[in-house]
Amino acid sequence: MIFFTDEERRRVLFQELQRLKEQAVDEELYGWNCFRKPLCPFYNTFSVESETLTERHESYEQVSSTGNSSAWEEMTVTINPVGIAEKVYYDVVVNFLSAVKLLIYQQPGKAPVDVLNEIQKEIEKLQVLGLLSKDVLDLLPIYPKEQDQRVLANAERLLNYERRRIMVRIEEVLAHHRNISMDFLALKTVPLNLQMSLQGHLIGLVAGLKADVIRITELGSSAVVILKVLKNHRDDRFDEAPISFSHRMLTTAFALALESNFYNPVHVGVIVYLSFVGQDIFVDKDIHLIDNDLRELFIEWRDGSWNDHSPYLLH
Repeated sequence: MIFFTDEERRRVLFQELQRLKEQAVDEELYGWNCFRKPLCPFYNTFSVESETLTERHESYEQVSSTGNSSAWEEMTVTINPVGIAEKVYYDVVVNFLSAVKLLIYQQPGKAPVDVLNEIQKEIEKLQVLGLLSKDVLDLLPIYPKEQDQRVLANAERLLNYERRRIMVRIEEVLAHHRNISMDFLALKTVPLNLQMSLQGHLIGLVAGLKADVIRITELGSSAVVILKVLKNHRDDRFDEAPISFSHRMLTTAFALALESNFYNPVHVGVIVYLSFVGQDIFVDKDIHLIDNDLRELFIEWRDGSWNDHSPYLLH
């Protein structure tokens, strides 16, 4: 779900990054210039909170003006049933991929066919409830029983989908590399940093900022990709990924935080939208450049929100 398809990879390579070459990012807008204007904030800090703002229950993360550095972990807002479903699906994907990484590292010195068989046997043992964090398990009783069963059934379908995808990836990597180390196999199969903690205070964000998924692609340092796994629920379906200003502001915030932490350019943001229709899973993505326009908009939004005391910010 969060890996690039061949079509998406070609788009990033030949469309988005080519456009970036023609319209280079201004040096002053890279995150490593966080010590000077315009990136350097004139206030103490922002922090990231989870909020549910719209009548359609479209949930998203938003930078807010609370000074609480642990706000990411300590959610103070009301969590609606749709938000709980999103957390269930997120835990299934992220914790499954973390488990796969660990399983790969436990297979040194084995023949490729044995590696495949052992990993397949172990991932079949993984269950949805075992992949959910304690916080999410504590939230499930909020659901009516019928909704709870539907969400868990969807989570099971999502887990089966990820099982099939990851086995194909492992087999493909093993088929193209002889005498492969387990470290390299893990890197090629799951080229992701999951729930990476970043020092966001350098650009005016919370110190313990956590990105859902950061994907380091084979395209080089100029194409490190941030994936923000968000789900859009609109009568349980959508025709295409909605372009959301707030979502793109979030990927831009993570990009700038990454650049300020690692002095490496981040040019691509990806927002993954997940939907269930009957027995089917639909995945759509908003792939976008973290270009001058988005960087400038983020700075204006960040500073303007602080000055204007936006009603969407927590005080």
